Amino acid sequence: MLLSDSFAALPHVVREGRRAVANMERVAKLFVSKSVYAFLLVVAVGVAGLIFPFVPRHLTLVGTLTIGLPATLLALGGTAPRAEPGFVRRVARFAAPTGLVVAAATFAAYALARTEPWVSEGQARTTATMALMAAGLALLVLVAAPLNRARLALVVGMGAGYVAVLAVPFARRFFALEPPPAIVVLAAVGSAALALSLLRLLGTAGPALRRLPGQPAARGEPPDVRAFAEAGESAAVEFKASLRWDVQEQRVNKALERVVAKTVAGFLNGRGGTLLLGVDDAGGIPGLAADYATLTRPDRDGFERHLMQSLTAALGTAARRFVAATFADVAGADVCVLSIGPADAPVYLREAGDARLYLRTGNATTPLPLDEAVRYVRSRWPVRTAGRLADAVLGRQA
Repeated sequence: MLLSDSFAALPHVVREGRRAVANMERVAKLFVSKSVYAFLLVVAVGVAGLIFPFVPRHLTLVGTLTIGLPATLLALGGTAPRAEPGFVRRVARFAAPTGLVVAAATFAAYALARTEPWVSEGQARTTATMALMAAGLALLVLVAAPLNRARLALVVGMGAGYVAVLAVPFARRFFALEPPPAIVVLAAVGSAALALSLLRLLGTAGPALRRLPGQPAARGEPPDVRAFAEAGESAAVEFKASLRWDVQEQRVNKALERVVAKTVAGFLNGRGGTLLLGVDDAGGIPGLAADYATLTRPDRDGFERHLMQSLTAALGTAARRFVAATFADVAGADVCVLSIGPADAPVYLREAGDARLYLRTGNATTPLPLDEAVRYVRSRWPVRTAGRLADAVLGRQA
């Protein structure tokens, strides 16, 4: 900026700063999760009176393939979401449950192997290493989500690296791996499969479970768009194929932006919900490419900026505190996921100089008549003062 005497470089600087912060959070989740499961394993084997399930070479191998190399490569890419406060809290809420799942799966595989008298200590340790490797790869999938081709190739490559070590005699001896009997391998696979299921649950329902009551979703959580699309619309989930591009008329239709604002207002005035932009009513995923093409800046940042400006113009600045946008790449199609929390005050949609209160009822968003709106505001926000209520009825925004 100083060399060119122009502020044109600032957007790029801000974008790179956001990317650096997002990558630090992603990498921190990997390393803190490792610290959690390592600590829990030490406690578990100490209580059970067992020998520690790994030698340093095992931890070097698994750590390199599930933490070290992936963290280095993930830090080189990634999106640039808007930075949000609460870095330590988000990392801790992610690492604690995932570290517990990984530690439990590893200890279960090791303990099962130790119960068989014909299994040597080296084979039991290899069984624990297999389980830890599988759970570590599942953890990597969670952190790297949403998966694109490059990230999927990274996960597959790390798994293939471990298989190669097991297959090559010299590497197997160097890392002190002794393949256990097939029945013990099945036990390791079973515990790893259970860990995969639990980690998948944490990846889909986890962001909601880790959120405090009434707190809007944090940015950067990996949304499972396909799971939403398969489940369909509900009282808490709504799909919109686009923000402003009218597919039938093949033109920009700003009325569609008003429809999106109505849906957001309905969620804000109720219990909150999730709005997916780029997913049609049937659960198809056309993506946001058509919307991007209508913007001055045809990318995620440009889309998010235009979306938030549109919501601010329609709903007021206070409502933005309860709306968080994340993006997911689904087979090359971008989808914007709006996580909307319940507002702490009534939110009104401005329409031709008037203001109306919208509420989510079933799968639809409907305006309340004036008398019903007054009663709803009194019951939903009983601590609001009479003056604030009068402002609401008259359509004045704070």
